[in-house]
Amino acid sequence: RIAVTDSQNVFIYPKEQEITLKKNRDFTFAGRVKAGRFDFYGSNFAFDYHNFKVNLDHIDSLRMKVPDETGEPDMYGNRPLTAIKTVLENITGDLQVDYLGNKSGLKNYPEYPIFNSKKDCYAYYDKPWIQGGAYIKESFYFHLDPFTVDSLDNFNKEGLRFGGELVSAGIFPDFRDTLRLQPDYSLGLKRIT
Repeated sequence: RIAVTDSQNVFIYPKEQEITLKKNRDFTFAGRVKAGRFDFYGSNFAFDYHNFKVNLDHIDSLRMKVPDETGEPDMYGNRPLTAIKTVLENITGDLQVDYLGNKSGLKNYPEYPIFNSKKDCYAYYDKPWIQGGAYIKESFYFHLDPFTVDSLDNFNKEGLRFGGELVSAGIFPDFRDTLRLQPDYSLGLKRIT
């Protein structure tokens, strides 16, 4: 792994342990970027040292984790993390690792790392454990608007909100709403029809 910054908990796990080193400490790679409680998987990633960010041009999927309130805290009071069941797919964006003047991580800027999605992305519900895979991804999905999430290593569950539009294979007319974390650790919504 490549530790971009320990203080903000950002690590890169390059696919096949390969990166392409460019001038001025920049490099390109494919694989996984772990930023706090977010894991980005994909290709066409580029670390920009001068701007201290990672350009994520093709994120296949984004997996998020949140504290499990039912789990026993560790000796520091931290609860164990549980993966959110809903994965966001087909994302383009950038990850601001830390404040530009804080590459050494000597000061604490709790709002970093910050992820900015640049284009629309999608949440699908076609997994076999969801109604036996009945919701086919081509016709049933949540279309997310571009979004920003800060404090990736210490955000609260209530802060996970993604605006967009539900396309429900004709079950309902398409409508705008907000995905939120549900009690079963999926991203979903509640709406009176």
